[in-house]
Amino acid sequence: MSNTAIVGKVHAMYAHRLKQNDWDALISCSSVAEVAAYLKSNTAYHTVLNNDMNDHDVHRGNLENLLHEKLLQEIIRLSRYDLDMGEDTAEYLMEDLEIDQILHAVIRINSHQTASMVPPNPYLNSRAHFDQHAIDAASTYDQLLDALQHTRYYKLMQPFRTADGGME
Repeated sequence: MSNTAIVGKVHAMYAHRLKQNDWDALISCSSVAEVAAYLKSNTAYHTVLNNDMNDHDVHRGNLENLLHEKLLQEIIRLSRYDLDMGEDTAEYLMEDLEIDQILHAVIRINSHQTASMVPPNPYLNSRAHFDQHAIDAASTYDQLLDALQHTRYYKLMQPFRTADGGME
């Protein structure tokens, strides 16, 4: 596809970006529920903030997952025009989501919480390099390492393991 087609699509997407008045309204929100309601009713994010979402009891992690989903949808849409750009960018975004998932698990394990505070990301489930449910279920650093065993993240995380199976 031509660069003109990509530029046209990007311009159309740019028109739906958050503008200054949106940012001002978001800053004045006093809760995650208010932010979700505003994004759902006043922005292009309404496509991922569907009617099934409970505006009054939305978790920040769930909202972040939905916003990441919108970003991935836009990248996929652009990748139809330039497959090389789409694959590289989509891979970068997946790595970012995976790292967020791992960081949330580390924070949860360090604070001795048993349940994940961040709801599973359905987009991540089918595309991740690891089993998201195993990451969410890990209650020790050793269990987290086991879940990352066959990924590039294992070698990065393994040096932080202490002799007693904890982490530095």
